[in-house]
Amino acid sequence: STTYTGVTGAASPAIASQRDQVWSWMVQKGWASSAGGTVSKPLDTVYVSAGGNDAGFAAVAESCIAADCSDDSASDEPWASATAAIGDLNDPGGAFETLHERFLPLVSSPSAIMISTYPDIGLKSSGQHCTGGESTLHNVDGLWDDWLSWVDQAEWNRMISWFMSPLNTQISATAGKFGWTVVS
Repeated sequence: STTYTGVTGAASPAIASQRDQVWSWMVQKGWASSAGGTVSKPLDTVYVSAGGNDAGFAAVAESCIAADCSDDSASDEPWASATAAIGDLNDPGGAFETLHERFLPLVSSPSAIMISTYPDIGLKSSGQHCTGGESTLHNVDGLWDDWLSWVDQAEWNRMISWFMSPLNTQISATAGKFGWTVVS
């Protein structure tokens, strides 16, 4: 059994897509042709995290850092765009269908595609909102300390109810549609 853990989301055009990174690794292993299209040894499992970049999480998080985003109006930007983008993820030709079409040839069955839902990174294990320094995530150069100190409980609740929960619902719906395995 071989494990590969080195792909990253394609948040920028300079970073190859998750699928292209896996394909390159499979070519190096001799499990896929460099010309594309032919897989001699399908993967047992592919684990992906997808949807956050496509739905505009960065813009939503930035809006909560830059200004109070605790009110419940979904008509302002970037919330309206994010809500529409989350709805579009599972549409024909949407990001999740594209992901399915690109990864399916690499695996033995659709259930071998494992997709993760997004965790609530703003909660302590007790279920209370984190403030600076309390995130359950690994703190890299104070990133989470700084970010969480700028987002209060009401703003975080809005990000969960208007963005993360609908995104996770869409991820689960996609998994059911395509036969993927959801990992929470």
